[in-house]
Amino acid sequence: MSRLDKVDNEQERTGKRKAFIAFVIDESGSMDLGKDATLRGINEQIQMIKNTFKDSKDVEPIVSLVKFNEKVNSVFVNKGLDELKELTNDDYRPNGATAMYDGVGYMLNILGQTDGIDEEDNSVLVVVVSDGEENSSKEHNSESIAKKVGEYNETKRWTFTYLGANQDLSVVSQKTNMYAGNTRTFNSGSSQGYDTAFHSHNLSFGSYINNVSRGEVQSVSDFYSSLEVGQGGTLNTNNTEVEAEPDTTPNTVV
Repeated sequence: MSRLDKVDNEQERTGKRKAFIAFVIDESGSMDLGKDATLRGINEQIQMIKNTFKDSKDVEPIVSLVKFNEKVNSVFVNKGLDELKELTNDDYRPNGATAMYDGVGYMLNILGQTDGIDEEDNSVLVVVVSDGEENSSKEHNSESIAKKVGEYNETKRWTFTYLGANQDLSVVSQKTNMYAGNTRTFNSGSSQGYDTAFHSHNLSFGSYINNVSRGEVQSVSDFYSSLEVGQGGTLNTNNTEVEAEPDTTPNTVV
């Protein structure tokens, strides 16, 4: 595969560290119930990126997003703040099966060919969102993904997060090499479940990019550790979602 939308020379000359942020989003048919919440959740993260990095003198974000059903399609690749736009209904039309490993593998291929990705001062965040288990990949499998994720974890510059519905996250972590503290589950049985999931995720996302923008972190293995009961639910010792205490906030898990 040829190099895709590499970071342009003007950005290369700024001298700023790069914060690569990559979204891998499930667009399978089962996501239709959560379509609106997913669009809101992703667009909120895009706005958070813009607001957090717009005045940063030291770090600039480079953002990519791919979506997957039984096929993988890129929505945008290696975009800076000036080119970053929110998703529309036309950009996200859930249908089909779930080729999650192909989606992650496709994104890793893109990132692996991006200028600056291997520089020691740069960081990489890969956000994976899916409401169901893998069932349709043809190019990648759990072993190939786990191998690459493990290699990137060793650099101490890459962070992989997984937001997945109704799943045993210990199995997800074992199959993919994503750190257990970077995985979180949610209830996809209602649109409120998706809203709650993105509310919780975006709290952690905001904390992470704030720290990255100040040069305080490059990678984390406890992405969701800041979440507490009352912020959309928390994780129990088995790394599965439990209900938040009642009457704390309107965004408790139900």
